Amino acid sequence: MCCWRRYSALFSLFSSKFPNDFSFRPFTLQEVLRRKGYLQNTLAVITADHGESLGEHGLYTHANSVREEALNVPLILIPVGYAASANTSDRTFPAQVDIAPTVLGELGVPAPATWKGRALNSETGLPLMYFEEHAFAGLIDHRDATHAWKYWIDRNSGVDHVFDLSVDPHETLDVRGAIPATLLAQLRDLSRTGPSAGLAVR
Repeated sequence: MCCWRRYSALFSLFSSKFPNDFSFRPFTLQEVLRRKGYLQNTLAVITADHGESLGEHGLYTHANSVREEALNVPLILIPVGYAASANTSDRTFPAQVDIAPTVLGELGVPAPATWKGRALNSETGLPLMYFEEHAFAGLIDHRDATHAWKYWIDRNSGVDHVFDLSVDPHETLDVRGAIPATLLAQLRDLSRTGPSAGLAVR
């Protein structure tokens, strides 16, 4: 899917210890948690706060764009010592605000009514999502089942862009000049309003 990368295999994180003699002693986080007794009845959640550009659009690292490679975030849910209650859905555009409701739902705890996110095993997600990085800000509007409009603007230059992620998930064709003027105006207005309009932060 576009926004999250889900994995079914057990994911081991490695850390290393370098004492004064610089000898190398690797250990896995899984081993540490098991030794402490934390893996008897546990939902392990592995995620990140951003994606990473690896040369796409001529960019590297992160915090320098709102391209999909920077917004895509890994999410791995690992039930340990119990059977998972439900699988995540194949929803195309989940958001980071959906992680906490998903975890609480798996634990049988209701999410607070003030939360905007929706558990990933629910059928529908939020129709609008807002994102921002430095001078770049925009939203994804997938209220139309046939189009997922991604609008973003560079607030320093005033140049804005529109992509249809439903057919162009890698943002190769800017359709700003091809969409109806009314749609462009609506996307601009929604982007200016941002989270204050109740949009979920991606």
